[in-house]
Amino acid sequence: MSQSLPGETTVPAMSTSRREPRVLFMNQIYPPAFGGGGQYLALIRKAITRAGFESLVLAGNRGIKGQDERGVIRLPTPGGERFPRLGAYSFALLSPLALCTRRGSFDLIHTMGKPHSVYAAILMGRLLRKPVIVASVQNRDDDPAGIVTERFGRIKNALFSRASRFICCSGLQLETYRDAGYPSEKVRFIPNGCDPARFFPVAGEAEKLALRARLGIPPDGFTLVTLGAIIERKGIDLLAEAWGRFRAGRRDGTLLLIGPHRSTDAGSGVVDAYVDSVRERFARAGVAASVQFTGKVSNVPDYLRASDAFALMSRGEGFPVAILEAMAAGLPIVVWDLPDYRGYELQDQDHGFLLPPFDVELLAGRLESLAGDAQLRQRMGEEARRLASRFTLERSMAEHMELYRELARP
Repeated sequence: MSQSLPGETTVPAMSTSRREPRVLFMNQIYPPAFGGGGQYLALIRKAITRAGFESLVLAGNRGIKGQDERGVIRLPTPGGERFPRLGAYSFALLSPLALCTRRGSFDLIHTMGKPHSVYAAILMGRLLRKPVIVASVQNRDDDPAGIVTERFGRIKNALFSRASRFICCSGLQLETYRDAGYPSEKVRFIPNGCDPARFFPVAGEAEKLALRARLGIPPDGFTLVTLGAIIERKGIDLLAEAWGRFRAGRRDGTLLLIGPHRSTDAGSGVVDAYVDSVRERFARAGVAASVQFTGKVSNVPDYLRASDAFALMSRGEGFPVAILEAMAAGLPIVVWDLPDYRGYELQDQDHGFLLPPFDVELLAGRLESLAGDAQLRQRMGEEARRLASRFTLERSMAEHMELYRELARP
């Protein structure tokens, strides 16, 4: 123990520790309601909590029953799935009051998309002198390229641009912000990531067969899986047409549609008429018995490990975490070659097949190639897993935390 000499003054050492920023996540849709954006915010929240951050969540109460997780504040969002706009307007109108009354409990706001509540968050952030981060989720929709095409688009974009920082999840979004004249220092490309501790390849054929038995999947034949709500944007109708052509070649197989398929599934955006049309398409092709609509499940990794390949035929995206999850599970992927996927280095013939958009005949042919060649599936699956290992959830979360700290510095 050091001692001071007579006449000296001992100065206490200054603490080098600094409190981590307190983050308020704001999004109308948040688990257990279904929605990719809300689910990713939940992953971020879980990760930063482990790192010592404090956080709150401001969300809607649509479709929520029972006890919620700690720190989640639910605002009334009436209208249900039949009148979603009513809930969106309600959330946007009530959120400023909630932010104001809890202004001492957070240091910055992280929101996403382009609903009216995002503009409310930006306005309140400026009023309360709190930084606001806006994450774009879908290309050409909730980025400047999409906003300026809307009614009062120039006014909306002027307000949107006043956020402190913008997070892009794809290279195309990054280009869109730059082309719109947003300062480069305000825009950050943070790739999506997946958790390799949850998503990893099946150990062998015996484990795959055991998983299929437990999940009610036929043991034989080619098993194709897709993840996401059964909605038009996800291109399920295109996949249905290709699956009918694939099965017409007398190939055995099972198609797993993992995700909400009822309009009553909170936050899913499912339209019953669209789901009915997809079912009718399967029925007309005579392949309905080979298709499983599982609904929302909690054991997605098991379904991936039980499958042989993954397909996502979306008409438009940001960059779906589902693609990374499938690749991490060692599955070859089949997707349209969309500009939306820039920044993730997907390569046709290496990680799977990247097809000219909406060529259903070619899609059916590529499914035939994968179904008939186990070695091809293994080679592509291994390459896919190697690529996915570079886009981990840990890396993505570290970049988010770095941004939070940067904005919270005095």
